[in-house]
Amino acid sequence: MSGRAFGYRLQAGLLYPKATHGVDLSPSVFLGQDVSGWSGDGSIVQGRSLAVVSLRANFGKHLTAQLAWQPTWGGTYNSQ
Repeated sequence: MSGRAFGYRLQAGLLYPKATHGVDLSPSVFLGQDVSGWSGDGSIVQGRSLAVVSLRANFGKHLTAQLAWQPTWGGTYNSQ
């Protein structure tokens, strides 16, 4: 497969409105794997896997906080 790069990305999340003291909580998970090839902008790096686990909190209409963890592993020439 000369000249082609591909991978996949999966994302899932939930919303808990007014979970505690009127704060909306939204946990989510994102998983990805770069299956084959390399892209010029570095968004696909063959063999790389990545994940993002996050928790977002909305305090009313104007204030939001988010905590996230993003491990990245594997891949030839992976600079992350």
